[in-house]
This record gives sequence, C-alpha cells and structure tokens, in this order.
Amino acid sequence: MKPILNHSKELLKTLGEPQGVYSAFLRICEIPHGSGNTKQLANELIEFGKSLGYKPEKDKVGNVLIRKPAYGSKSKSKVICIESHMDMVCTKESNSNFDFLSDPIQCVVEEERYLTANGTSLGADNGLGMAMALDVLANPDLVHGPLEFLFTIDEETTMEGARHIEHFLEAKYLINVDTEDLGYVYVGSAGSIQRTFEKPILREKNRKNETDFVEKKISIKGLKGGHSALEINKEGGNSNKIIAQLLFNEIKLQFKIVDFQGGKPGIQNIIPSFTKTTIIIPKQYSEEFDQNINKNFENILQDYHKIENLKSIKFKVETEKYSKSNSKIKPLTLESTKNVLSLILAIPHGVRKNDLQSGTCSVKSSQCLSVCYFKNNNFMIEILGRSSSVIDLQLMDNIGESIAILSQSKYIKEIEGDFPPWFPQYENNLALDCIKQAHLELFNKEMNVETRHSGLEPSLLLQNYPQMVAISFGPEISGAHSINEKIDMQSVDATHRLFIKTLELLANY
Repeated sequence: MKPILNHSKELLKTLGEPQGVYSAFLRICEIPHGSGNTKQLANELIEFGKSLGYKPEKDKVGNVLIRKPAYGSKSKSKVICIESHMDMVCTKESNSNFDFLSDPIQCVVEEERYLTANGTSLGADNGLGMAMALDVLANPDLVHGPLEFLFTIDEETTMEGARHIEHFLEAKYLINVDTEDLGYVYVGSAGSIQRTFEKPILREKNRKNETDFVEKKISIKGLKGGHSALEINKEGGNSNKIIAQLLFNEIKLQFKIVDFQGGKPGIQNIIPSFTKTTIIIPKQYSEEFDQNINKNFENILQDYHKIENLKSIKFKVETEKYSKSNSKIKPLTLESTKNVLSLILAIPHGVRKNDLQSGTCSVKSSQCLSVCYFKNNNFMIEILGRSSSVIDLQLMDNIGESIAILSQSKYIKEIEGDFPPWFPQYENNLALDCIKQAHLELFNKEMNVETRHSGLEPSLLLQNYPQMVAISFGPEISGAHSINEKIDMQSVDATHRLFIKTLELLANY
C-alpha cells in the first residue's frame, strides 16, 4: 500500500502490535471507499499486489484477486481463499460537512483501548478484515499453503461482488474475515430480502390561508442506530417509528404533513437514528400539540432509559410562521397524512423470532424499517428482512405484501438485493477444525462455534462455488455502520495470532 499520511504515522506509533495490520488499516481509511465507490481502493490493491511480485486479477464487476504461492515445501497443501469486502457503510453526524467521496476517515483512540472515527463511521467493517489479509499477503515469512486473497465490491448494499463473481477461484476452503466477535467462529448466516413500499399520496390543491396555520419542524437525532442485524436485538429506538407514533397520537389536532425524512435511501442495513418532519397545524392547536408531543416523548424515553444514551438524544419541535411563499411544497391532505403514519406504524420492526432450537436463543428472524421519504407523488418506505430460515423469509414477504394490499400500496421486490441463508457445515470442515485447534493451543480454551444473523458473503460465494467450505471470524468491533463504530484494540493482536496459526495448521493438509 502507499505510505500513510503524517497524521496516520503519528497515530500508528501509539497503536502497538500488530503494526502491519494497523498500518494497512490506516491507509484504507485514507482512501474513500463507500459502497459503489471502491475503484480507487481496488486500483491501489492491484498496484500493491504488483509491487510484491504477484499478478493481481480483476473481474468484470470489480472484484480483485491476488494469488500468493505457498511457503517453502507447502505447495501441495489445499488452496485457501481469504475473503473480505472493500466497501464500507458511510454514516456521519447529522450536522457534519464530511465528504465520503473525498475526505479521509479521521481515526482517533478512545480510553487508550478503542480505535474509532471522529464523527463518522470507521469502516472497520470490513477495512480491518482487509488489513489482516493484506498483512498476510505482504509477509514473506509466514508458513501457509497456496493462498487466494479475494476483495469484493458492494457487500453492504447488493452483495454485487459475491453475487456476480467470475469463476477464477481454485480454493477448497474459504476464510471470510468479516465478523466482529473475539473468540467466535461462524459457520452460517442469515439470508435477507430488501423491499420497498410505495404509497401514493395526495397533496392539497390549494395552499391554506397562512394566517390560520403555523409550521412546525420536528426532529429526533442521537439514537444509537447501528447495524440492522447486529444491533436489532438490543431493542434501541427507531427514529422513524418514534416520530410516527408521536404524530399519530395527535392526529385529532388536524395537522398535515409537508415532508418526512428518515434514514438514507438505498441504505437499508442501518437502524435509523435521525428523522425530521415538517407539518402545518391550525394555530388554535399549536400549544396543545407542543405540550402533548413533548410529554409523550418523555414517556417514550422511559422505555429506552437502559438501552439508549438519553443524554445524546436530541428532540426538537420548532414553530415558525407559515408562509405560502416560503413553503415550496404543499401539505398532504389529512387523509394522506393519516395513511402515511398508519403505514409506518403497521410495518413490523425488530426481532420477529428467536432461534430456540439451537439452545442459544440467538436472533433467527428480524425486520428493519430503515428508510422513509417522499418521491414524486409517493411515500416510500424501505425495509430489510433477515432470517436463517427460507420459510421465515417467505412469511415476512407474505406479511409485507398483505400490508401493501390493505394499505393500497405498491410492494416493490428488489430481488437483486436478496440472498439466501448460508447453511452451516460442521462436518468435513477442515478450516473449522484448524481454527478451533489453533484457538485451543493459543488461548487454552474452546472457540465458540455459531451461526450469525447478519448476511455474509459466503451465502452467495458458496452458490457459485459449491465445492467450497467456509468459516468466518474477526476481531472485536462494536457499533458497526454507526458513528459509534469502534475497534477493541486488545482483540486485534489475539485475532491476528489466531489467523496466522490457523493458516499454519491448514498448510499441513
């Protein structure tokens, strides 16, 4: 990789071991690489591979593959593919001017233990996994068999890279480095469906008499939000749901919605933490509305006092003079206002079913109501359903279609974003056997073997390469996809040593 910037050089000195991993990660943070914007990073990976004397390959969709020969006499060992994705979820504070298309992520250390970013998501998912892979790629002294390093595109949105990968892999075993729990190895993951409700709306034909109305801007921000698979079981607040509930309770006061925005269109794997709406309301109800909505908000907060950081949550109700000339958008009719709020409240959000059969009571099925916005003459709601059960995915889809029928909405199936569950293989899984052995030898305790609720690329890669067997692991990362994303640096060295030892053991086969 290219030399890191001076700021990163100074930071690197404070991070300890493994320096090779941290150096690669800090360089990745300096390169814009949000979903759909990974060409610059891909090109740097290719140049880096060439600088090491290898012959990188790039397929039509943009995936990068670099092959590294075996160490010494290990050339007849089984080929192992080490896989990570290049893109990150781009999240920032609501008032931030940070530009993910040009600005480098500003990494900082908190509490002498955590590596995080200043006001944005960090991109440790999956930048740290990439960095671990690049450290192995660059180190000529590690014992391992033949290795393939696969870096895919757009995992966080459509899984385009894994879905349309060319058939250029030779590996029998796949090691995905895209999970975030120290001491855990995953052998399966949930499938998912991405859907959009499109509800036709009507706006008032004539502007209301401005002397009879006031305009109110209502917003909430500062909820934890986060990854819609990893954080969904923590039952934090959904900003879209909270605003809709607060408004629906005051519908008798005859207000009308002008605008409603929550979440980022197209980004369905984040629990929304910021929503804003604009309404107009008859002047005679303005004071009552403010009193009621603020009181109800305080009541709602009580449900989250042990879940959310209440000091970080900012709720505002701002009243302005209603002016036809300043308001470019006509308000909805009262009926459309009711319909919009009803639809937000009717669509399920949260854990739908726990996996009681596994004995772990982990999440089996969930749904995230992610994004709300107006588009032309429609109100749009984007959702993401997940499950390790094909039947449960089908049921969530059936429920969604039923709600659409009842609400007279269009139900858009974005099939390109769907992917199946990755079903676990416990037997005849050499990679699993070796990582368990390595963990026992290094740390004198058994490694936890589980399936995961988030979607992982092996679900699609194994469809394209049915002969492969896969595992997934990684260091401790919390708050993925949010501005609270952070790496527990104490876990990085342990995970790195586990990675190296696992590859060494696999080289014996």
